Amino acid sequence: MISLNSGVIRAEKNQMTRLYHTMEPAMHILHVDDEPLFLELTKIYLERNAGVKVTHCTSAAEALDLVESIEFDAIISDYEMPGMNGLEFLFELRSADITTPFIIFTGRGRQDVVIEALNKGADLYIQKGGDARSQFAELGNAVARAVLKYRFETETHESKRRIADIFHHLPDATFAIDCSGRVIAWNRAMEKMTGVKAGTIIGTGDHAYSVPFYGVAEPTLVDYILHPDEEIPLSYLLLRKDQGEIIVETEKATLRGESVVLWAKATLLYDTNGEITGAIESVRDITAQKKAEKALMAADEYRRTLIEAHIDPLVTIAADGRIEDVNAATEILTGRTRDDLIGTGFCSLFTDPVSAEEICRRAFSGETAREHPLHVRNADGETQLVIFYGTLYRGKDDVVRGVFAELHEPVPCSCSKERCACSGANQSASTLHLDIITHDLGNALSTAAGYADLLNGMVDGEAGRIADAITLTLGRGQEVIRRMKNVTEVWDDQKRQRGSPDDPA
Repeated sequence: MISLNSGVIRAEKNQMTRLYHTMEPAMHILHVDDEPLFLELTKIYLERNAGVKVTHCTSAAEALDLVESIEFDAIISDYEMPGMNGLEFLFELRSADITTPFIIFTGRGRQDVVIEALNKGADLYIQKGGDARSQFAELGNAVARAVLKYRFETETHESKRRIADIFHHLPDATFAIDCSGRVIAWNRAMEKMTGVKAGTIIGTGDHAYSVPFYGVAEPTLVDYILHPDEEIPLSYLLLRKDQGEIIVETEKATLRGESVVLWAKATLLYDTNGEITGAIESVRDITAQKKAEKALMAADEYRRTLIEAHIDPLVTIAADGRIEDVNAATEILTGRTRDDLIGTGFCSLFTDPVSAEEICRRAFSGETAREHPLHVRNADGETQLVIFYGTLYRGKDDVVRGVFAELHEPVPCSCSKERCACSGANQSASTLHLDIITHDLGNALSTAAGYADLLNGMVDGEAGRIADAITLTLGRGQEVIRRMKNVTEVWDDQKRQRGSPDDPA
């Protein structure tokens, strides 16, 4: 019998020791009992375990004062005490929202007292009596379990609260549903975007969450990720679909009566066992971004059209001297396709690449490179004289990206003057300058007319009438340029017919 009791005691002590070893940080216990000797005995037994500290007092009133100034991990209380009994003490604690684990440790074993204690929020009810070691081992185990449970629940509650805080402060409008389709979360950004308060929509089902966006109750992205076998409608532009994640864009949504473009992302929700419990959807209004992208694309397309329509060969030269882009006129000049030209060395197009490299070097250094004659050799081996004009172009960050080059065809001339383009040198000053002025002014007016036309489609009212007037004025300027070119062509024809090298008077 003795050995059996000793084994039981050792087993209980070992179990209590294991429980206490899991207690980090240490436990501070408050014990309330009107018998001082019993308080000391309890303190001795409980403090045998490492990390346990026991503070005791002989009345509930004194205990309430201690609780106000000290944070305890557990409270052990007798039932029958003068002034205020254990259940009244418990009531005061819970009324003050003090949720510390509370254990009734008393000699009273009436069932009605046990039931009342548990109903009022006591965690455990342990009856005094019997073998002291077994009794205190049971008490110690009960306290340790109650504290561990309380700490776990507190940490879980804090974790959920932190997650809820993070969810509500997400920059994107976000909501979540459970597997039955009921709304279980609706953050502040979603309230701001839709005007629907969380309190009015949480708990609702039947696709109520889609109404603020689409005007009707219908499946949205969260439904399609919960039911992957269902086909995603064509109204969603699918950007990405992986296991547990879908990202789309849609133009069919409206917010507060206005059409919008939405970016949406849906992911699955899991519990601690890895089971799917619902889905979460984040929504972002990208209407302004899409409008800006379309405007940029339209502007790029318009600029590309202007470049392609340019009568002279245009070449974009990268910092390493390779061709980045060309227009159709360059393809005609070289007899090579755009794809064939891009990536090749710009200077390799010319019969004198050394001179071309020097001109490019000067252009890249920031010097104005104008009126430089060079001979292009085309795919058939034929050469043609061109006049090089080069200017730096920069990116939005103001960093030099390369040189934009124009290869003008010189005005034909049959003169025998020393500075003549036909003989490989420069054209005569007056003819060349007239060609340059006519060409550059024509380019400037064409570009200005293009932007005026673009502006005309963006404004109305008084601003629209002003834009129309600008377009009309620029058109007249272009007509003058065309007449100047016609006059130049007449002069050239007359010179060829006369065989005269002189410039027209």
